[in-house]
Amino acid sequence: MKVKKFNHQKAIEALLILRGELGISVNDIYKITKINDFEYSLYLINLIETSLNESPLFLKYNPSKKRYFLALPNEFYSFLSEQDLIKSILPKSVLATLACIIIELEEGAVNIEKLKHLRGKAVINHLKTLENEGFITISEGNILPTNKLLNKININQVIKGIEEI
Repeated sequence: MKVKKFNHQKAIEALLILRGELGISVNDIYKITKINDFEYSLYLINLIETSLNESPLFLKYNPSKKRYFLALPNEFYSFLSEQDLIKSILPKSVLATLACIIIELEEGAVNIEKLKHLRGKAVINHLKTLENEGFITISEGNILPTNKLLNKININQVIKGIEEI
């Protein structure tokens, strides 16, 4: 009988997504891997950082709390603010999801599953908020921009601006 190998990197990524701003500590990594090795923990953190190179997210370390968490660059928030996209009714987490959608729009329709991988399970609530605000529509598992979003911003200009950041 084949035993399925436990993927430490995927487990830690999942925990990072689930914990959100609370993040994870090296002790959390020890508990997941059952390996009390600081170098191995740093190796896993490095793997996660390199896997995030293709996304707008990055791994951030909070030295006072000694925890790692997923973050979106502040430049995205300020850039979207300059584009007059930020409404006071949109929380930062929803705005981060909108930023990911805008970045992914360059390749066409955005798949909900890919967005879940980038932003976590809470993305479903974010999508409902964005859909209620009229920025997106969801059709057959794909996220499509509405005329409200397209009229509000020039997607190509936003993508170029984000890539320059």
